[in-house]
Amino acid sequence: ALPIYGTAALAFTFRLPVPLLHMMSGGQKRARRSGSRAGGEEVRSTLEATLEAVLQSRKNANGIFDILEYLEAENEEELLSAVRTCNRLFGTLLERRELFVGPLPEEEDETLAASCSAEDKYKMWMRHRYNSCVNCLTDLMGHNSFQVQELALCTLMKFVQLEGKYPLVKANLEEHYHFSRERLKLVVEGLLPLDRDSALLISRFQEYLDYVDVRYYVMSVINENVARVMQKAKEAVLPVYQQNVFFLISSISMASDEKDMVNYFVKRAKRDEWKVTKLKEHRRVFERMWLGFLKHKLHLSLYKKVLVIFHDSILPHMRSEEH
Repeated sequence: ALPIYGTAALAFTFRLPVPLLHMMSGGQKRARRSGSRAGGEEVRSTLEATLEAVLQSRKNANGIFDILEYLEAENEEELLSAVRTCNRLFGTLLERRELFVGPLPEEEDETLAASCSAEDKYKMWMRHRYNSCVNCLTDLMGHNSFQVQELALCTLMKFVQLEGKYPLVKANLEEHYHFSRERLKLVVEGLLPLDRDSALLISRFQEYLDYVDVRYYVMSVINENVARVMQKAKEAVLPVYQQNVFFLISSISMASDEKDMVNYFVKRAKRDEWKVTKLKEHRRVFERMWLGFLKHKLHLSLYKKVLVIFHDSILPHMRSEEH
């Protein structure tokens, strides 16, 4: 039997999650829907109606599964409509603070019913649906259609920004509370596939690198990504992956003066003690990122590309007197 939770303000049956919408490991692709159950316009209207119903009343919350199912569509227009719908849906839920804040219990936790209020159960359930959506969008950054890739990327970055404003972790002394580093980490992973040239998508991402905080955390995440991937590859040359990394890190333009670091993706009232605002910290992660990349064996053509930009674009931003 499906669990039923209800109060005067909340009364609906939680549908068990569709296995296909669970997190997939290792970039594993989901099986796409093998047919279109309606034309593009009809699907768009259906999604619009479902979205309005879900946002209007919690009793319609299970309609989210119908929306998420279209993230499996083979038809590109249906897929784009589904991503746009998810953008609006979860953007609204984040703004309304209807997603659970704090460590998220496993959905199969049988002690949940006894220990949580109906309100918390609803928010936990919705947060799991949000996570499923994010996982689907991350996969869609590897879709055959660039339009789909681009829309998935932009939607994920919108979520990064909203999670900075409406954090899903409780306030603490950690500065990452103000920036969804883990969400950005998924975006960077989507930009750095092992076996597909992602230069076009990285070019689209470059506008986000104009933001001081995005730039800082991207450099930090890239360093971790390279270390993990190269360790797993046992230091073998990975031409496509390393070319993607080079294209991304060479797209990062460093500020020459701290006074120029004024454009932030996630707004924060007090920045004085936030190390993301310090040029010294940016140089530190910039240097670590480049050294972490260059310490691994590269294809000869990539070494040549690095040499072309090294003296003008890399070396001036390395720490010198700060060592």
